[in-house]
Amino acid sequence: MQQIDKLHPPLSVLDVGGGTGGSFALWPESTIYICLDTDPVKLAGFRRKQPNGICLLSDGSNTPIADHSVNVVLFVRRAPHQ
Repeated sequence: MQQIDKLHPPLSVLDVGGGTGGSFALWPESTIYICLDTDPVKLAGFRRKQPNGICLLSDGSNTPIADHSVNVVLFVRRAPHQ
C-alpha cells in the first residue's frame, strides 16, 4: 500500500487478468480502473460488484489499450492450484 500511496492522481490502472476485480479496492476512489480478462463470467462478477467499472473482454497479449494511455499496468501471477 505504501507504493500505491506514492502515486499521484489522476491514476489510471489496467488490471490484466483482473478477473472479478479483486484489486479494485487497493486504488483510490478517483482511479480509472480497467479490468481486462478473457473470462466473461469473471468480468460479469466484476460488473456486479462495480456497475460503473470498466471491463474489457480481451487477451492480455493483444489489448485494445493504446501505449502510454494508463499510469499503471497490474499483472498478478497466481500460484498454480495444487
